[in-house]
Amino acid sequence: MKIISWNCQGLGNPLTFQELIALVALERPNLVYLMETKNKATVVEGVKRRLKFQNMFLKNPEGIAGGLAILWSGEVMLKVNASTKEFINLECKDPASGYQMRITFLHAPTNFGERLKL
Repeated sequence: MKIISWNCQGLGNPLTFQELIALVALERPNLVYLMETKNKATVVEGVKRRLKFQNMFLKNPEGIAGGLAILWSGEVMLKVNASTKEFINLECKDPASGYQMRITFLHAPTNFGERLKL
């Protein structure tokens, strides 16, 4: 299974979106984790459709910061176990090998004290 994890720093920027399209076309991942989407569900849903992913999980940003998204293809079996504004914990099954795995995608705060708590 191929996974891309990217701190996109906002999907509203056309250049960022074009870079993401190019990266997904080149790498052909089964799953994409996006940090700092800075957009609500309607924008991320459009990104999902444009990248031809069938599924999406989103933690909406708080104000103008944050936002986490997981996009994945139809052959990946995925279950989100827990999520906060800083992480998404999931279980998934690799479609090629059949292996099951648990993955935690993290976007830690910049403040050192908050990082320690996380």
